[in-house]
Amino acid sequence: MGYRRRGKDITGGVWFGEEKGEGEGLSPLFFIAVAPRRRRSCSSSFAVSAPPCHPRRRPHLATPRPRSAHSHLALALVWPALLCSSSSKRWWWWLWSCAKFATRIFRGIFAVVCWKVGEGVKIEEIQVDPPKSTEVRLKMLCSSICHTDITSIQGTPLFKFYPLALGHEGIGVVESVGDEVKSVKEGDMVIPVFVGECKECENCISEKSNLCMTYPVRLTGLMLDNTSRMSCRGHRLYHTLSCATWSEYTVIDVNYLVKVDPSINPAHGSFISCGFSSGYGAAWKEAKVESGSSVAVFGLGAVGLGVISAAKMMGATKIIGIDKNDMKREKGEAFGMTHFINPSNSGKSSSALVKELSGGMGVDYSFECTGVGPLLTESLEATKMGTGKAITLGSGTEPYVPFDPFSILFGRILKGSIFGGLKSTSDLPIIANKCIKQEFPLQELFTHEVKLTDIEQAFELLKQPNCVKVVIQI
Repeated sequence: MGYRRRGKDITGGVWFGEEKGEGEGLSPLFFIAVAPRRRRSCSSSFAVSAPPCHPRRRPHLATPRPRSAHSHLALALVWPALLCSSSSKRWWWWLWSCAKFATRIFRGIFAVVCWKVGEGVKIEEIQVDPPKSTEVRLKMLCSSICHTDITSIQGTPLFKFYPLALGHEGIGVVESVGDEVKSVKEGDMVIPVFVGECKECENCISEKSNLCMTYPVRLTGLMLDNTSRMSCRGHRLYHTLSCATWSEYTVIDVNYLVKVDPSINPAHGSFISCGFSSGYGAAWKEAKVESGSSVAVFGLGAVGLGVISAAKMMGATKIIGIDKNDMKREKGEAFGMTHFINPSNSGKSSSALVKELSGGMGVDYSFECTGVGPLLTESLEATKMGTGKAITLGSGTEPYVPFDPFSILFGRILKGSIFGGLKSTSDLPIIANKCIKQEFPLQELFTHEVKLTDIEQAFELLKQPNCVKVVIQI
């Protein structure tokens, strides 16, 4: 069935005009409701989906969202207009089309917001603006909770601006793009990242750092033009690490997105967007663990398990995991851990226990993945004098932590790491490919799952000893 728009035939629907061959007088509401969208428009704050008669045209937008009170008002207004404007026997189908259109226009987008430090989180109905020229608007598929998200709620020097649209791990589908975006298109599956890669700046060219100088880690909570694309009740929302993934929709600059194969497991894609990859990269890119070496990992969450996985891949023969939770032993062994230490079961320090398992000398490489201040010295003391290297990955809430200068004075090296030293567009696709090939058991991370609207339950689940990662279905 064809239609005319400005003298041209359009298959599948109309904007304004007459249906060819029938000449029925139809309401303009009908034309708007069922018109197909060849290209997603960036002129409105909310996207209009494909016609309801073609629900599979945009399968990633077909997930229903909670309706606001405005939706019911819209339905009440549309009903009489349709009955009066259409003489077709298919009036019920037109009614349904308009109802779907009105619902999509008036219902809100839900997101998790922290209004100020220590206040907890709230599910809020927000507005997400269209993407600007180099930006992309995503329909989030799922997200996950990282330790950094918890510290952003509790208060940390990294986050100074509130209200904060939370979340930085996740995976989504491109819903619309800005005029200058060429690397991704509508329907592509992408992973948001907080470290860009221009491949032209001093750091990108030198290979000494993954911290791009053109697209750096953004701690302002704003886009590259220092504005926000999210708002709630008239208040500007700040994007967590330029991502804000605990939302049904979000807007991210294309330089902070990595396109992945759509066959990837969405939950696993979320895991590698930060936590697991940060640990994996720390052993692979930062420490460059050598074959036959020894490794100690403090904290066996997603980051620590990522370290273990990469250390095994690099050929480390002794991989010691340290955690106060005995249930983490099984998780560590699944990823390649060879020895486990629970410091709560001994009166000795963690570093002393590590040295007992490494001939009294300590390990070649140590990774601090908890953000607990005193463990910074412990992780360094656990390495060999003169040659040991410690990598710190954890993000804590204290601006200053105690540190023993003698632990570094005797030739040991302490190095910080952001995103495990990974370059987003060069290295993350490699990990994503390994993920698809199931080269590491990411299913071991997936212990709990909640809906976006049940986010408070997720924080309770994190307190359970068997919890590693909570997936947020959006």
